[in-house]
Amino acid sequence: MAIALAGSPIGASVGFPMGAFAYEFIGQKAPFLILAGVSLIDACLRLMAQTPVKENNLIYIAPPSTSPSFKYFALLRDPYVLLAVGCTFCYTTAAGMQWASLPSWVIEKLDAQPWQIGVCSIVCPIFQVLSMQITARLMTNKDSWWRAVVLGLLIHCSGLIWSPLCSSTWEEAAPLALTFTGYGVAHAAISILIAFIADQRHNGKFGQIFALQSACSSLGIVVGSVVGTYTTLYTSYKWACWGCALILFVYSLLACFFKKLKDLEYEDSEVKTLTEKENYGTMELSDLETDND
Repeated sequence: MAIALAGSPIGASVGFPMGAFAYEFIGQKAPFLILAGVSLIDACLRLMAQTPVKENNLIYIAPPSTSPSFKYFALLRDPYVLLAVGCTFCYTTAAGMQWASLPSWVIEKLDAQPWQIGVCSIVCPIFQVLSMQITARLMTNKDSWWRAVVLGLLIHCSGLIWSPLCSSTWEEAAPLALTFTGYGVAHAAISILIAFIADQRHNGKFGQIFALQSACSSLGIVVGSVVGTYTTLYTSYKWACWGCALILFVYSLLACFFKKLKDLEYEDSEVKTLTEKENYGTMELSDLETDND
């Protein structure tokens, strides 16, 4: 899971300095033209990868799924799912706020150059990837899962408190590293917890739960960018960071409820009943085939 999630920060480690240098030394349009070209190449590669393969003039199509229907209301009734996706929303909101507000603040208050911001931001994806990989390898038992979530949120919180207290652009590298270390720890731990919840409480519906987490993550980036920008505009960058830090601290206390998750079993009675009916129908069909033979 940590390896799969590392693609985003690795791309960011290239994007931050490349965008900053292109904006500073080539022109304002250069970063957007580069992104457009990369997106076009990515779209072509996706079309090539998803083209059906013919073997012996036949196209193999996967049979329709026979799993029982699943409703998102079953997820929303689960308090542990709400707690997990709420945690995802909180730390991505804090990250979105910092991504949107930090560049303008360091340019205005610390007289930073665009290329300096890009170079300083390289530490974000590097520490995020390292923290995700280390967390995934250290989380060997269920007792460590909820502790990793709490630790990640507290580390993220401490980085947000430290960031507005810096007096130069290069000093911002340290709180940024701390912030995205906490982000990586919390993200890796929450992903493992969500997979466990899907397996134990929702009949292995990994796609639906991870889709809900991705939606909350994207929503958090949008909300954090908008709210952080307006908060910085009408108050200050310091209060925007400290407000997000307070939210993360409160949520780190709520994350302690994940401690009870290791003792809980499969509880989604609606999906369980549907699964039992499907298995019963399969058994009846196999019995009929046996009788016919």
